[in-house]
Amino acid sequence: MEKNEKLLKSSKLICYVENDNNGTAVLKDKNEKEIPYSKKDSIKEIKSLCSNISKAINNAYNEKADRKNKEYDTVWILVGEKDNTKKIIQVGQSSSRKNMLKEIDKNAEWIIGIVSNKEKNKNKFMTYRSVVKKYKCLCFYEVDIEKYLVDDKKFHNWFKKIPNEFYSKIYRKIMAGYCEGKIAAEFGAGDGETGGIWYRSDGIEGIVFDMYHEKYVKPKKEAEENADDKGGKL
Repeated sequence: MEKNEKLLKSSKLICYVENDNNGTAVLKDKNEKEIPYSKKDSIKEIKSLCSNISKAINNAYNEKADRKNKEYDTVWILVGEKDNTKKIIQVGQSSSRKNMLKEIDKNAEWIIGIVSNKEKNKNKFMTYRSVVKKYKCLCFYEVDIEKYLVDDKKFHNWFKKIPNEFYSKIYRKIMAGYCEGKIAAEFGAGDGETGGIWYRSDGIEGIVFDMYHEKYVKPKKEAEENADDKGGKL
């Protein structure tokens, strides 16, 4: 099983955007139900539209079985699909499932081209608009952090499970930051040359990203390039 398939198997689909044959971005919830929208001009109309989109995504993604973790840090990914290949192009960490869905709502709105004149993140909006053209489908997933890190001996050696409930949110925040940084490095989400748009910060995720990139990703890439060079000389 490829690495990205293993990651996706430990993740839950939230919503996705498809580019139809006419080049129109179609937004759908996890049940493949289309969420209708139309471009608006006024701030009031845009706010109303965004509210409707948010409700549609939230209602479809009501994970009743996992309420115990809804207030813990979560990690989500954005996956671009084209020509039967999948690329993790963005990773995010949120302080709760509620905030995660808010972030994804906003990111989905940027992808389908909804932005007001007062939008503070115009650069992010333009980045997403350029990414849309590269992929047939863009899917948002919530990562099951425990499943993704279940075989990660480094993490479990460094951070022993804290049994005291008082410290559980702190442990979860560390786990989520580690998860975000590892995914970004392992799958090239921060590599603009291959379509990644993840931005490194100075938090736990940034430190973990640097470590994984220098110790594992970079040497592997160099080894592959050297092998290609030797093959070309034969």
